[in-house]
Amino acid sequence: MTDNELPQWQKLYQKAILERDPEVLPEAIARAESAIHARLNRLSKHAKDETERQTLTEALSALRVLKEQHFPDWNRRSAKRRGA
Repeated sequence: MTDNELPQWQKLYQKAILERDPEVLPEAIARAESAIHARLNRLSKHAKDETERQTLTEALSALRVLKEQHFPDWNRRSAKRRGA
């Protein structure tokens, strides 16, 4: 499968995983997470592909680790933005 054949969520996921600019990384992660959640939502309504669901869940876990490694206070910043 070439890069052009990859699903949008996977392209955004790869971009986030490979991003090295700390100024760009938070937005890249957010875009990838959003695309993954959108795909999971579509799967829950229309398909029963457990393999793809597992792949998406693992991608979200990897993004969470990336956030924790590069931005240890990510959850606190997110809570502040939400008004918590």
